[in-house]
Amino acid sequence: MEIKFNINNYVKVKLTDVGKQIYSNGQKKLNQFYGKYIFELEPELDTEGYWKEQLWVIMAMFSDSIFNGCDIPFETEIILLP
Repeated sequence: MEIKFNINNYVKVKLTDVGKQIYSNGQKKLNQFYGKYIFELEPELDTEGYWKEQLWVIMAMFSDSIFNGCDIPFETEIILLP
């Protein structure tokens, strides 16, 4: 079965401790770049511990951290949102 899914659509992932650290480090770098505090250092999680974001943002944020044998930044099962 094939399903079309646009990378601009939102997904939900459960970040691991490694993923939360990568998120925080990335946000700190953005704040330093802009010279002021703009970006939250902690991801906004729902009541079940999921972080909601566009797929392309997750791909960009974690692209350097995902490889065979890595400490995974989020659980491998994700929720696709319409």
